[in-house]
Amino acid sequence: MEAAVVSVSHGALGSLLGKLGELLTAKYKLLKEAKGHIIFLKAELESMHAFMKKISDADEEPDEQDKCWAKEVRELSYDIEDSVKSELITAVKKFLLDKRYLIVIDDIWDPSAWDIIRCALPENKNGSRVITTTRNEAVARACCTNHIECVYKMKALSDLDSRSLFFKRIFDSEETCPPYLDEVSAEILKKCGGLPLAIITISSVLANQPNKLKKEQWDCVRDSLGSNFEMSPSLEGMRQILNLSYTSLPHYLKSCMLYLGIYPEDYEIDRNDLTRQWVAEGFICKARGRDAEDIAKSYFNELINRSMIQATDTDYSGEVNFCRVHDMMLDLILHKCREENFITVVDDIQDMTGHQDKIRRLSFNLDGAINNTAARSVQLSQTRTLAKYGPSWHWLPLKLFKHLRVLVFEFSGCYQSEQLLDITGICHLFQLVFLKIEARGYRLVLPGRIGDLQHLEVFHINAEIFSSKGTQSHKLPSDIVTLSRLLHLRVPWGWGVILPEGIGSMKSLRSLYGFDLGNSLDNIKALRELTNLTDLTIFKSHNYTSDERSREVLHALENLCNLKHLRFHAHNDASMDEWSSVPVSFIYLHTLVVYFLFFGVPEWIGQLHSLYDLTHFSGGVGG
Repeated sequence: MEAAVVSVSHGALGSLLGKLGELLTAKYKLLKEAKGHIIFLKAELESMHAFMKKISDADEEPDEQDKCWAKEVRELSYDIEDSVKSELITAVKKFLLDKRYLIVIDDIWDPSAWDIIRCALPENKNGSRVITTTRNEAVARACCTNHIECVYKMKALSDLDSRSLFFKRIFDSEETCPPYLDEVSAEILKKCGGLPLAIITISSVLANQPNKLKKEQWDCVRDSLGSNFEMSPSLEGMRQILNLSYTSLPHYLKSCMLYLGIYPEDYEIDRNDLTRQWVAEGFICKARGRDAEDIAKSYFNELINRSMIQATDTDYSGEVNFCRVHDMMLDLILHKCREENFITVVDDIQDMTGHQDKIRRLSFNLDGAINNTAARSVQLSQTRTLAKYGPSWHWLPLKLFKHLRVLVFEFSGCYQSEQLLDITGICHLFQLVFLKIEARGYRLVLPGRIGDLQHLEVFHINAEIFSSKGTQSHKLPSDIVTLSRLLHLRVPWGWGVILPEGIGSMKSLRSLYGFDLGNSLDNIKALRELTNLTDLTIFKSHNYTSDERSREVLHALENLCNLKHLRFHAHNDASMDEWSSVPVSFIYLHTLVVYFLFFGVPEWIGQLHSLYDLTHFSGGVGG
């Protein structure tokens, strides 16, 4: 009983820490003057939290003093959590009080959530409006208690609009549908019940059939749909339709599709991250003469074309850079992942207790601390992917994992933290292929050497680098230049991170982000050896003379004939006179981003015939 009290207290404090983190996000910058006080309070509570965790994980029973203190902390945590919620409501209400506002709140699932949200919305009679969306009619009525007439129930598409959407997806035009498919298409559309997602999903299945004009395939699709879905378009019925689109995928896409369950709901997924993780997991069928990442991108595009995932950002050339998974599709994916033990998603660390199967892939989205005792009760040695999202800086000991190929830590929140995030344990993950730590505002401790990670292809770090003693560092592991398979290197920008000597040996590199002109001249000159680079981002720090370095960079760029994307960030007081003529290699550029002073737009810009994305930020442009 006593241990349970401590555990509950520990959990209550963890929940509170998550909410305190929210106070320091961009949405809470309304109370800028309170930021320092909240940071101090959060630091104090983190210390208390660490002590509570120690007690909770201990094998022996806590003494009476510790039990008494734990109860007090638990009650205090609940009180402060209520106070934090109240402060958030007060801050938003104060901000909106004298304003005319239009707010859209998407996808509310529970009436109690609206009861909290409405407290922050002042009725100031300024003509403000609030729009909410929900799939739950009870929620809609709760949002419009005094104005039930304002509840708008989305109507299903008409037969005409359903046909138009259906046939345009398959044939690009309604008129091109052969007459012998009219009857079966009408039966399919009836089963879709006028729901756009259902229509798009089924039409995408048919559009991707080897012979989409074959009536037998249409009959098969019709027969695969539930007979009563048009009468009751429930979540289960929608899942049935989405399941048809999944089962129709070729075998090589199914694992790639299920892997999307690693990401949290509504997460905007970076195409490059996703495809490189597929490669790391071994999902890509290698073909002679084709690069694995290029094949992975073709898989990604195929999922886009099949409407399995939704494009959210497209560049000027038409390539999709980011995507999102519809929440109903994610529901199906997670259902499949549970059935096949493909991915284990954990929102509460206690959910891991009693897990019988080996965990192949593990995704955390936690607010509070991680109970190592619960983690040690399951088999993690065979885990291939470990991904952690959310505001909590806690994670599982890396020594529990032996065969990780993908390691992702992403910390939400934009506040500064003095907490050291120690990932020195990665040096023993000998099969690691993909490493991403996205923790800007945090202090990261790297191992001194990672030369044994000879399978590593992606090294992505976005955090301030510190030593284990808590002092700021500007150095990467000394032997990172020996990683012969490393393809993508991203280091923090803005802190003058210096690469070890010998980068010229990293000839496999395809992308390098964060190369600082504060690097040694030898390393700057060595850039010319990295002839496989297609994507390069260079930064200029303050405390040095840039002329010689700029000339050497320009000379190096002349040798990078595969370069497609170049970004050059310098301060506004920098003048790049050496860029008066264009290097031959620039004629292949697709993207050019420059942050420095040009006195007039260079004439050679007009010679970049492959360029489709040009961004120029300058302190001033003269004639």
